[in-house]
Parts: sequence; structure tokens; C-alpha cells
Amino acid sequence: MRWLVLAATVAFQAWLLLPELSRPVHPLNDDAFHIATALHVREVLETHPVRALDPWFSYWSLGYPLLHAYQPLAPWITGALACFTPEPRFLALFHALKLLLLLAFPLCVYLGARWLDLDEAAALGAALVAPLVSTDGLYGLEYGSYLWRGSGLYTQLWAMDLLPLAIGRAWSALRGRAGPLGAAALLALTFLAHSVYGYIAVLSLALAAGLLVRGEGARTVVHRAAPVAALAGTMVAFFVVPMLLDAAAINHSRWEPTWKWDSFGHQQVLARLASGELFDHARLPVLTALLAAGLILALRRGAGLGERFAGWGFLGWLALYFGRPTWGPALYLVGISPDVPLHRLIGAVHLFGILLAGLALGRGAVRLAARLAGAWRWAAPVAALLLLLPAVRERARFVGQGLVWLRASEAAVLAAAPDLEALHRRLAELQAAQPGRIYPGLAAGWGGRFKIGEVRIFDLLSLWRLDAVAFLFHAMSLPSDVMVEFDENRPAAYDAFDVRYVVMDSRRTPPPFLHPLACCGRFQLYTGPAAGRIGLGALGFVYEGGRDEVYGIASAWLKSELPAARVYGEIALRPGSEHGGLPVLRRWDPLPAVGALAAPPRGEVRDPRRDGDDWTAEIDAEAPALVVLEETFHPSWRAEVDGKAVPTLQVTPGFVAAAVAGGRHRVAFRYRPSRLKLGLFLLAVATPLLWPAAPRAWRRPADDPLAEGGRGLPSATGEPGRSGPAGAGPERR
Repeated sequence: MRWLVLAATVAFQAWLLLPELSRPVHPLNDDAFHIATALHVREVLETHPVRALDPWFSYWSLGYPLLHAYQPLAPWITGALACFTPEPRFLALFHALKLLLLLAFPLCVYLGARWLDLDEAAALGAALVAPLVSTDGLYGLEYGSYLWRGSGLYTQLWAMDLLPLAIGRAWSALRGRAGPLGAAALLALTFLAHSVYGYIAVLSLALAAGLLVRGEGARTVVHRAAPVAALAGTMVAFFVVPMLLDAAAINHSRWEPTWKWDSFGHQQVLARLASGELFDHARLPVLTALLAAGLILALRRGAGLGERFAGWGFLGWLALYFGRPTWGPALYLVGISPDVPLHRLIGAVHLFGILLAGLALGRGAVRLAARLAGAWRWAAPVAALLLLLPAVRERARFVGQGLVWLRASEAAVLAAAPDLEALHRRLAELQAAQPGRIYPGLAAGWGGRFKIGEVRIFDLLSLWRLDAVAFLFHAMSLPSDVMVEFDENRPAAYDAFDVRYVVMDSRRTPPPFLHPLACCGRFQLYTGPAAGRIGLGALGFVYEGGRDEVYGIASAWLKSELPAARVYGEIALRPGSEHGGLPVLRRWDPLPAVGALAAPPRGEVRDPRRDGDDWTAEIDAEAPALVVLEETFHPSWRAEVDGKAVPTLQVTPGFVAAAVAGGRHRVAFRYRPSRLKLGLFLLAVATPLLWPAAPRAWRRPADDPLAEGGRGLPSATGEPGRSGPAGAGPERR
């Protein structure tokens, strides 16, 4: 029965998803970002493998070292697999990985439920329910988060499979039925797949420890939990420690909807739960009813420990999903800062809800089968499937409608293929000859409507890995919030962001200062008034403030006359240093007038070159000047003048710069991550390899009969320390 149910669940998903995911399609969501990320990782792996730990990405948001602050597991694995795949076949690889991960989810839920001590029927019920969750775009464990018509949450897809395994294995380790290394590895992988889901796994481990203290004893639980936490912490330190050290370089975007940072509050969440919108959007609330029944079963007297954990886990995560409108600063007590996007906690609500719905479904099927005799017992699983039929039909309609839209969009892309190929070829030639950013319109303006089928042109620029000022595929760089205030009618804005090329529909009227460059069918290319990625300027003032105040001064600077005059302000996030007599501004202070500041010296930038993450140029200045690279500042940028290292500065609107004396100089900017990340990564790799050499008492569960001081195998009743019949204890999983 087990394999029949699991095979049927996988087969249903395969039948549903293969028409979409068995062929490469052009994404209209964040997949355009994830595909380009993986391709760049592949490129770095093939050229500078060590730099693949933390490469620079220039394509979006004026540049950023994406994997310094963004979960790296999915890009690394996908990029590594791409090394063995020709680039024209990469889209097929990407969609095949998505398909495999979606097909694997019910299997991961089943295995995680069994590790949680849920019985076979409950685990199978959870596997059946797992692919049937439906919401109205809430970014949960549902098809809408991953498919073409949805959000393209590729890294969350990896974490979705890992999360039930990490929680289940950690529970087994706390129960003394598994060693700590496997649990720690799964916790670490979950965190590296998606940091919010890693937090969910860790806090669920803490909840499990609290539930087990009464029966197992605090000393035993700590003895089992400590090595799991320590090993997992060691394995993710290479990602977490540098990210925390450079937290001031990570933007908290003001353009994200407030509900993404804060969630919805208890009234709205409970109303959605009661109406079925958290699990059963656009259908009968079948899963919601099963969840309610499962919660009653899990919290009843006499429920098993695993069932109780599922029940309290659901209630706990539902409460945290209420978010800041309900809890406010109290969230700091559970390690949640204002930079945590609380709307993603719905993943925990969904996972524990799936376990509870599976518990009710499995328990109901078992009790029905017990009342029937002979061949009639097969009526029990049939009844369970019929109960899920409304959810199955709705999911089939959801995927089917998306497929209709996808086919129409792909037909439009195919019809425009000659024009798109000509545009791609011409842009690649221009970038090779003279690098510069491309402007295809902002998402909030005409750029959001500039598309072929449903695919926007800036989606294609991302797939082609061309630097653009367009959509915020990510908003982690400090100047990214200012980038979307780009004014296409101001020449100085083009120079400020190095927007050298503009692509428009050939029927659109451009600003008068743009010059036609090429026509590619329905697309018209123009050249803009940008001097280059490296430019000369002067430092006119110093701004002292916190990270969250940078937007204000950067936005004011962009809208002023200072960019046209090439006068910049230093952004000093650590106040108190010497400022050479420059005016010091703080929050709400007005910018100084252009006439009150020294003009930049006359000079010239010659022979600017780009080599991967490195930029070099010859500078000829009549007097001391500021050399600005129009890429996002980060502490890992290194500047050299005539081969000697010089300090870097962060200047408005968040770019990296260096000061040079008058005369002729060779200036270089190079992104070089600190050696700390590499050292911690080697430690993470060495940890599981060295673990077998650790003392035996650390490596074995506390109640292992071979461990020093072990208390013997659990009895058939699951109570530790009591002898049972030979072989009566639960098997180790």
C-alpha cells in the first residue's frame, strides 16, 4: 500500500506538470533571475572556481555580490550541473530540476513524517495532501510559488523539499534514534537553500526540545541537541558570519510591500484560515477541514509525541505568521529582526498543516478500514481519494489554465524570434565594444508593458545576462531603491547610472537627446549620454547616518544638480572619522548648492576595461580627484592606484570610489571577497569528514546501547529505559 500511494501521488504530479516542465520556456517571473544567477556561477566555476563562493553580479540593481547575502545552495548546484550542459540546453536542465523537486516533495513529506514518529497512515495521508495546497499568491508550499504563471521561487523550492527532512531528522536525533551529523547536515542545507526556511527548521528544533524535556529530561535533551546545533552552525558559518559582518551593506527595501516584511496580523490570518484561503483558495475547504480534525487528534490526551509536536508546531508557526502587527518588538525574543520577510513563514504553517491534514486523513482511512471486512477494506483509501477530489480538480484547473497562457506567450515569442535574436546579437556586440547599462523601461512605467507575449523585455535582458537599469529582481544593494527613480528625461541620470543604451518599441517616441543606433525589427536601439562606468568627480560633502537613512540622501542627490556637476557625497555609516573640512550632513539636512562646492578638476578617463569583476582605466586629472566606479559599494571592493592599494569610499548614491592625486594614474577596482569566507567554507567541508574522529560519546545518540552511559533501546511502548521484547523497539531511521 505504501508504494502504491506514493507512486500514485508522484504519477499524478508528473501527469499534471510534465506538459509545462518538460520543455524550455521563457520565464516571466523570478526564474529569469535564478537562471541568470546559475549561468554566472557556471561561468565563474569554469574560470575562477574559488571566486564561485562569492562572485560579483553586475546585471541587476547596479551590481551586488549576490551570494554574499542570498541563499547559495540552489545557484551552486544548478551552476555546477550546468558545467556539463551546453548553454542552449540549460533551460531544459533548469526545468527538469524544478520538475524533480516538485515530484520529490510528497516523498520528502512522507519520510519526514515517519522520522517524526507519525504512523504509516498519517505519513501517507500527508504525502497525498502535500501537492494540493492552494492560496491566492501567498508564496507558500504550492504550485503558484514555482510554476510559469506564478512567482518563480526557485531557491524556496529546494528548501521546501529539505525542510520536512531537516525537522524530521532533528526530531529523531532528539529522541536518540539518530546521530547528530545527519540532522545537522539537513539543517545546514535547508538554511543554505533558504535562510527563512533554515530559521524555521532551527526554531522547530527548539520547540521539539521543549516538548521532549518533560519526558526525556533536560540534561538528555541538551546532550542530544547541542551537537546538532553546533555542527549545523559550523556548516553554515561561512555564509552567516560574513553576511552579519557586512549587514550594513544589505538594503532593507522600502519598495517591497509592507506585508512582505511584517505579515498580516492575527485578524487577517485567522480570517483567511477560517475561510479556507490559507489552504483551499478557490475551492471547497477540504484541506482546512482535515487540518482542523488533525489538530484535535494531535492535541487530545493520549496523542503520541510526534502528533503533539505537529499540533503545537502548527499553532506556534501560525502565531508567528501573525507578524509584527500582532507581536511588534516582541519578535526579537525569537530572533526575528525587521529584516526578516515574515510573509515567508507561511511555509512553516503549510508544512505543519499538511502533517495535521495527513494525520486526520490517514487516521480516518484506518478506522474506516477497520470497520469493513475483506475486499471492502479497499473502500477506505478510495474514500480518502474521493475526499480530496475537489482539491485535485482545482489543482488540475490551475495548472491547465497556466499552460494555456504559457502556450500563447511562447507562440508570440516564437513569432518575434528573428527580431529578438537580432536585438540580442546587437546588444552583445555593443557590450563587447563599449560596456554600458541598458534601459528597457522601468517596471512601474512603460517597461512593465514592453513585452513579447507575457515575457517582458527586461526579463530577456536578465536571461541574456546584460547589465540593466530596469526591474528590481533583487533589492539588496543600497542604491537599488534609488535606481527605480531613474528619470529617462534627464540626461544627467543616464550618466549617473552609466545608461549607455536604450531599447524601445520602434513606435515609441524617445527623449530628444537620445540618438538612434540600430533597428532590430520591432525594436529600436538608442545611445544615451553616459560617459562610462568609471568617471572623475569631486567629493563635496559627507553624510553621516545609518543604513536605513541612505535612501533619503541618495534620492535627494539624484534629483539635484549635483550628478550633472559630478559632485558626490561620501556616505559614512560609521560616524566620527576625519572629513577634511567637508560639510557634514545628517538626516533631514538639505544638500549644499552646487555653487557652494568645489567643482571637480578637469581630466580624462581613457581606455576603461572590464575583465570579469575587475575594472581598470587610465586617469589623467589636473588636480586631486575622486574616481568613481558606478557599481554598488561593498567592503570587499579593492582599489589600486598605480599598483598600490588605496582605501575605498562609499559615495552617493551608493557607489564605490577612490581618491587620486593630480596627474596620470592607472586605477583598478577589483572585487575580492575576504579570506574569512573561504576559511569558514573549508571548515564546513571538513566538519562531516572529521566527525567520525570525534569521541564516541558525541557521535552516538544518548540512549544508544553502545554509547557510554546509554540507557538501552526504547521498549515497544516507546518509553526509554525499560526493557521490551527482543526487536520490539522502533527501528532506527
